[in-house]
Amino acid sequence: CLQSLISETNSIITHTIGFGDESIKFLDLLRKRIENKEDSEDKFINETLNGEKYSGLEKDLIVIERDVDPLTPLLTQLTYAGLLDDLHGISPNGKLNGVDSVTLQYQKDDVWDELKYLNFGALGPRLNQSARDLQDSYDARHKAESVGEIRQFVDSLSSLQEKQKLLKMHTTLSSGILQGVANNEDYQFNRILELEQDLLLQNLDSKGSYDAITDLLYEGQVDLDRILRLACLSSTCKNGLKDKDYDTIKREFIDSFGIEVCFQLQRLTQIGIFSSKSLAENLYTPMWKKEYRYISSWLDTLPSVDEEERDQKGTAANHDASHPKDATFAYCGVVPLTTRFVQLLYDRSVLSKNYSAQQPFILSRAPSIAKTTELFGQIYGKASIVKQESWMPPIRKNKRRVTVGKQDQKKTSDIAIIVFLGGVTLGEVATIRYLQDRLREKDIAKRFIIVSDGLINGNRMVGSCLNAQLYNKNKKEQLLNSL
Repeated sequence: CLQSLISETNSIITHTIGFGDESIKFLDLLRKRIENKEDSEDKFINETLNGEKYSGLEKDLIVIERDVDPLTPLLTQLTYAGLLDDLHGISPNGKLNGVDSVTLQYQKDDVWDELKYLNFGALGPRLNQSARDLQDSYDARHKAESVGEIRQFVDSLSSLQEKQKLLKMHTTLSSGILQGVANNEDYQFNRILELEQDLLLQNLDSKGSYDAITDLLYEGQVDLDRILRLACLSSTCKNGLKDKDYDTIKREFIDSFGIEVCFQLQRLTQIGIFSSKSLAENLYTPMWKKEYRYISSWLDTLPSVDEEERDQKGTAANHDASHPKDATFAYCGVVPLTTRFVQLLYDRSVLSKNYSAQQPFILSRAPSIAKTTELFGQIYGKASIVKQESWMPPIRKNKRRVTVGKQDQKKTSDIAIIVFLGGVTLGEVATIRYLQDRLREKDIAKRFIIVSDGLINGNRMVGSCLNAQLYNKNKKEQLLNSL
């Protein structure tokens, strides 16, 4: 897919960054395929003619595998699109599962395109404003005096009716979300959200985490997948549960949901998101080797309220969900680790806050992992987890000039293709879009294009382990029957 995209658009990749062992292998394979497909004429154009006419437009390729950030999909999404995906599930063609005659397509639905990446708290005011604007457009017919003005209103009537239909649909969907998460005691939305925050902020010790999760088990109201997500979140944040807690909570799950859950727990252990301290040391995965509290401090993924957001009394000012100060709006006050990784390639202010003030740059138009090997070595146990390469021919490198500032700003933005191997959450898409806007404010004009092998959320991540076990079991039964 990516090879076709690069070929059909006649793109020349200038820089590549791979996060994770599989991402690095992916980039090596892609480069070989692209080079092997080039004929002598293509090579001549790329190395000579295009090299002389190189305009300086960057095309970055950033590949991130899911294992480098296993935590984000486990969290509850708080954007409009993310909540719809968590509650119903959005199919690749935009169909909303379980809701008849609802297909979400931004090409045909301007309301969806405007609202999908907003925090749910900002949804109501936006819908109200859109409804008022629509009513004003309808009321304009009373002011029409000339034949031309009347004709103009009649011509726009069909689009106004379509807009009204879309607004009604999204008002109904948002009301359904509110009914499902806020007014449904069985869903325990606010309680689980607070527990997620406590786990991320290390407000609960091992015993407190165990008690909170087992309380949900004993009450019997919350479904299995959502409790499993919390158990996996606790394990991931602590880089593995204590061996005693790990064995005990496994028994609790089996007692509550039956022996079948044992296979699902085993699969979660194999992929590394639910494990004990001793198992975490022996798992061959690229996931981090530190507790999340250190990672969140280094990369500022749990930013506190800024001083300028406080009023004169020293209390926190009212938070405006429509204009967030950081990319924390998509989840429970946390910035996805993948978003921070993309950010540090261009904007090192995120590292200069808490990790190291001695950075090779603060802003850079070209992506760079300079002086981050020690950081990634501390997080993942080896610095080679991240690799940077330049795919430009030598003549291009000599012709290339990179500067940052208003004098370098062009009408077109540099392209940055971000590839997620193993799925991307809609919350991550929202935060990367937010990052794109913040970089443009700092004169780093980038257009992020996200390519992935699918959408993922906590239920899919945890549920896929059960599906894999059922699939293997069914294949085994089919084989035995055939014999």
